Amino acid sequence: MKVIDFRVRPPLKSFLRCGFYTDVGNPFDWHSPEPASVKEKSFPKLREEMKQAGIVGGVVWGRTTHDPNKSTTNDDVAAIVKEHQDVFVA
Repeated sequence: MKVIDFRVRPPLKSFLRCGFYTDVGNPFDWHSPEPASVKEKSFPKLREEMKQAGIVGGVVWGRTTHDPNKSTTNDDVAAIVKEHQDVFVA
């Protein structure tokens, strides 16, 4: 079975401004322990975690909030997908 994550927020570009990478504490405490990729803001760790979970690919999509410092850009989404087209689609 192949698993695709339909809501990947990689630790790259403007995604690093989002609360799950900037808020103090564990924003995942109601789901699971904080992943190492989030704690370390590490793309290689994210790839490792995806592999361990059997995730073969992911969908990256933007996020717009009232606070532009917590939003992502379409240009960043496009660049991430272009740079990592072996694993991501937009």
